[in-house]
Amino acid sequence: MSFEQAIQDYAVHILSVTYQRLPRTIVAEAVNIEGVALDKFLEHQVTESGWGLEKSQGKGQFIVLPRSEFNYPELKKNAADNIPLEHITHIFPILG
Repeated sequence: MSFEQAIQDYAVHILSVTYQRLPRTIVAEAVNIEGVALDKFLEHQVTESGWGLEKSQGKGQFIVLPRSEFNYPELKKNAADNIPLEHITHIFPILG
């Protein structure tokens, strides 16, 4: 993998954990690709990563990214759901 590819992969990761939907121009700038190469890149992301492409009236194309616990906070797991209360009650006297 080339350095440029590694940077593009990192940019894709950051976009996917930050955004739910963003303009095509932002993706193009983040991965430093334009024109036909950008079209191919987006087609690959649609196929491999579950991205969606959406046309907006007069505002160009938008990229819709898959839901995750990072870009959709309501999907985030609550840590309190994973630890039974009886497992931590014995430390309460120490904390008081």
